[in-house]
Amino acid sequence: MTAEAEARSAAEDPEPPARPARPARPPLTTVLVAAALLAVLVALSVRRSLALANTDSLLYALMSTERLTPYYWGQDRLLNLVPALAWPIQQVRWNYLAQTTLLAASFFLLIGSFVRFHATRVRDVVSWPMTVASATVTGALALALLDRWGTYTFVLEQQYALSTLLFLSGIAWLTDGSISRRAMGVAAMVAATMLIPSTVLLFPAVVVMRPGAGAIRRAALVGAVAVAAFGTNSLAAHLLADDSPSSDAYADFSLNRMRIGFPHAASSIAHSTNTVATLVVAAAAVAVLVARRRRLEPSLLAAYALCPAVALAWVALFSANAWVEMNIFLFRYFFVAYAAALLVLAGAVTECCRWAAERVGPGRAFRPVSLQLAAVAATAAVAASVVVVAGTDIPVVDAGEQVADVARDRDVDLVVGDYWQAWPAMFAATDRGDDLLVASARSQALRDRIIALADDGPVGALCLSGDVTTCSSDVSAVTALTWTVGSVRSTDPLVVDLVPAG
Repeated sequence: MTAEAEARSAAEDPEPPARPARPARPPLTTVLVAAALLAVLVALSVRRSLALANTDSLLYALMSTERLTPYYWGQDRLLNLVPALAWPIQQVRWNYLAQTTLLAASFFLLIGSFVRFHATRVRDVVSWPMTVASATVTGALALALLDRWGTYTFVLEQQYALSTLLFLSGIAWLTDGSISRRAMGVAAMVAATMLIPSTVLLFPAVVVMRPGAGAIRRAALVGAVAVAAFGTNSLAAHLLADDSPSSDAYADFSLNRMRIGFPHAASSIAHSTNTVATLVVAAAAVAVLVARRRRLEPSLLAAYALCPAVALAWVALFSANAWVEMNIFLFRYFFVAYAAALLVLAGAVTECCRWAAERVGPGRAFRPVSLQLAAVAATAAVAASVVVVAGTDIPVVDAGEQVADVARDRDVDLVVGDYWQAWPAMFAATDRGDDLLVASARSQALRDRIIALADDGPVGALCLSGDVTTCSSDVSAVTALTWTVGSVRSTDPLVVDLVPAG
């Protein structure tokens, strides 16, 4: 072949370009701008859906300020990591808002990690400003596509996003090569599994996260750590959880249940979104990735191709679970299916941002921002978001205030009965500085404090059950001590004086 022919052949079939060098860390200005945008997304989430808060989420703040235990009260799963992080804030409402903010931030940071995953597997450099812009647009789209309950559940209440973020970050650190980062990776994977045990099933993600030479060795390492994390969680739950035996339903899977449950699960998932808009955006996202496929690395295309299979497999698996069936196949048990969709959405949005930047021209899409301006923007955004979050009404707490008012007027120290009324009453009373305890489901953690009330004489109790016998029985069940009714102060509302037998 002549030199001219060789040159022509090379021009027609060029070698793939080497991956360009990518900035390892974002500059401080980009970090500040990202913090400002994250604060705005958190505030929007809170403003939209915090009104849907319920007793289950309020308990996290009471656990943090009243008695911090390793696990959620009455559970042998759901590690109390977030309440522990918020523990320095002992004012109960601010503690609750801090925990809610942390969970919301983890949701958007997970989306940011998906954008970063895409950005490191394309043929051109994706700048940090573009990464931040893509993550912000993807987060805003996620809020638009989820309905209010979906936003509340995944962004503000549940720990699925935090657990997923920790687990995937753990895989990345574990396979990084540095000893210190490997230690961080092990810790993150263990913490993620203790937060949400089912997250451990994500360990095969290492195949697409770290492809190439040595993939089998890395997969074996991640698999071994995943097994160790699950074992650590099981041992810790056995040793540290108080009065909370494992439910057999967690490990009960049935193919027959899957046949019945899968349609219910799919319906629940569909109803947690703005369905038509979601379908349109999903189709557009797939079209964008197909159109831009030549600019994406094979491992990235493989990850996106696997997303639908992972989503379907997760829904099928957990629609066969007895615990999920007991909870009417609620969409919250299928977060991984949502995460798979968000991964595809993040990739498509990033490609759209790249395409737009290409049309505008290099260097013109994202103009440099001074450090002073970025600092001012971040401070203003965070301050405004704090005002929005703090000023958002929480109806369940308002309802609790009414019960707390009755408790104060009747000079009682204990609210007995209805789980959904009693705990908000304690939250509201604690928020304004009153001492009020609860004898209801999950009150075993307060057992000693309830018994100690009797040191000063009969314990005044507001009974939400409306029945004297049930009231004393509820307190006896919580404290493992027999209580009797010394006197009935009033019947409407039912207020009694309780004394421990003997």
